[in-house]
Amino acid sequence: GMEIDSGNLPKTSVMVHRSLSSTSDDGASNGRISPNTAISPLGQDGHVITGGTGLVYDTMMLKHNCGCGSSHPEHPGRLQSIWARLLETGVVQRCTRLRARKASLAELQTLHSENHVRLYGRPNKLKTSQDKKDVAGMRAFVQISCGGVGVDTDTYWNDQHTSNAARMAVGSVIELADKIVNGEIMNGFALIRPPGHHALPNQAMAFCYFNNVAVAAKALVTKNKKVVIVDWDIHHGNGTQQIFYDNPSVLFISIHKFDNGTFFPGTGRPEEIGSGAGMGYNINIAFSGKQTFQGPTASSFGDAEYLAAFRSVVMPVIRDFGPDLILVSAGFNSTSGHPSTLGGYSVTPKCYAHLTRMLMRCGNGKVAVALEGGYELMSLCESAESCIKSLLGENLLPLDSGSVSRPPQSAAIACIEKTINCHKSYWSSLQQSVHLLNKSHVEAERCDDTITALACLSMSSGGGVHRIPSTTTVSS
Repeated sequence: GMEIDSGNLPKTSVMVHRSLSSTSDDGASNGRISPNTAISPLGQDGHVITGGTGLVYDTMMLKHNCGCGSSHPEHPGRLQSIWARLLETGVVQRCTRLRARKASLAELQTLHSENHVRLYGRPNKLKTSQDKKDVAGMRAFVQISCGGVGVDTDTYWNDQHTSNAARMAVGSVIELADKIVNGEIMNGFALIRPPGHHALPNQAMAFCYFNNVAVAAKALVTKNKKVVIVDWDIHHGNGTQQIFYDNPSVLFISIHKFDNGTFFPGTGRPEEIGSGAGMGYNINIAFSGKQTFQGPTASSFGDAEYLAAFRSVVMPVIRDFGPDLILVSAGFNSTSGHPSTLGGYSVTPKCYAHLTRMLMRCGNGKVAVALEGGYELMSLCESAESCIKSLLGENLLPLDSGSVSRPPQSAAIACIEKTINCHKSYWSSLQQSVHLLNKSHVEAERCDDTITALACLSMSSGGGVHRIPSTTTVSS
């Protein structure tokens, strides 16, 4: 394991944690499997996969820094804080550490243009000052008010370190995805920055240089694998959508704040369903607020709305698709504490653990979670920790009874219905799931269990499929 030397980083950007290990009750230790413990999936040859949960991280990604001293939202302290939290709560020790590596320029070029890779893929080792001016001009950098330079006011560029950090982020996801698909580990988490889901083949934007998750997905598709990308960052993954828009081997599902196109980046309408052979393989759950006489209100959704989107769209469609791997673009910026420009929702950190566990029940349990956004350090650390504990198969902390016992807000139901209407001719399972939409999560799970029980009865006795037990337990 690698320890972090945080001595050379500003102390203000790092959070210190008290141990929360008292809450992680390991249900298996007392000889019984709790109702929400994951069952380890079988490898292709029927053997149980032993590698458990992979964790990939490298301190090189801390070096991408503006150098101005002032704090940008996407700063190295994000990773340092998560890493400190994972060490302290014993999570690192329970995972299988994977060696991170820099993606090669050739790997980047499977997706990004040659020009883009030339601009952002290597540190400036340019001979003359004229060379430097030429490249800076090609990158079309802007001067940032803090004194740094960047692609836009928040996507800063560090001549020495940004290219290495960005390539390390991509390589980390490639390694993680590879090892899961090969059966060396069951699932895993890539603790990476800079993020990637806004990056286009020929354009860096909004903190992103290369599209980490998309490059990893592309590599698997060339090996004839089918991949799902679930993007739950609060911002629409415009880069990922564009890259796979006509590709039926990658099912892209984004759940994001849309607010009728007024929320960044403004893309991701439900009507954007893919093109050509990829029609039906691009699914946007675009959340907007209520329509009133004064015009639309801003949406402010939380656990109940995300759980509803998952059970009525995300889960049924993934099960129909039958992926070899589920990649998650995991932004943790739907939690409270974010300014309205970067967030504005109130999803709880433990809800991400439940969403993760729901995904573990599809696609052979092969899930690779990669960090995207998330800028409020307390909830960022908690969310990452709860996600990894979920991957490890630990008991989930119960969701707040308030959020699981109420139906989703009507504005959210309307948005999910819109998505279903755009896609129901492509996915037959969407017609069956729509009746669960306006129920609370507890009610919906009860119905789901009843349906499953009936389905199990109608199957011939014996040889039934192991179903990972459901996730919800209510706490008051």
